[in-house]
Amino acid sequence: MKYSFDSRVGYSELSSKGYMSAGAVIDRFQDCGNFQSDSLGVGIEYLSEKKRVWILNSWQIVFDNKLKMGDNIKVCTWAYDFDKMFGYRNFMIEDEAGNKCVRAASRWVLVDTDKMRPVKVESSDVEMYGAEEKLDMDYSDRKIAVPKELEEEDRIKVRGYHIDTNGHMNNAWYVKIAMDYLEGDDIKSMRVEYKKAAVLNDIMKVKTVSADNGKTVVLCDEQDKVYSVIEFTFGNT
Repeated sequence: MKYSFDSRVGYSELSSKGYMSAGAVIDRFQDCGNFQSDSLGVGIEYLSEKKRVWILNSWQIVFDNKLKMGDNIKVCTWAYDFDKMFGYRNFMIEDEAGNKCVRAASRWVLVDTDKMRPVKVESSDVEMYGAEEKLDMDYSDRKIAVPKELEEEDRIKVRGYHIDTNGHMNNAWYVKIAMDYLEGDDIKSMRVEYKKAAVLNDIMKVKTVSADNGKTVVLCDEQDKVYSVIEFTFGNT
């Protein structure tokens, strides 16, 4: 079962270059996934009662075309597989002509909120989603090697506005923080791996390393345990 909603790109979603930012794209994807779950009766309240939550494990996002202020867009999502404790979901943004502007693949893990441990996905957890055809894209490994040569650039305190209903830093914020350490916003693709959840008042180290065509940002705690690794590849879209 596919789900979509129509919208327009707003001013608050633009980068300094005047295009829809990667952080805004993730916000839209996050909303779309939650809208679908809510429409199927298995949204936030349902999961809370069952003491379950879907935690994002990784993103792979490809930016095919830039989106500007006021562009009419369709935001789409669908599940394409479930395996053990994992769920796999595609996302896409199309312009009003039906052109694919952003394509994404994501992996989620089902967690018992009492024990804070992954649990096996049962048919009752996912049968309402169905399983659609996998989006046509070059799928990369979800695991991102942490570069050995990293330079610490900053330290950030996790604030209240970073925290979502799960009591953790919202997944979009890791990307938004990482983007502050890029020299530009010509992002062709990105991968994100989430390893550990940041919580209120944590001190987050920001470490980076540059490559010829991209940059990797590693966010970790004061003991250097990694929260998230974000790998950006640059190139004009």
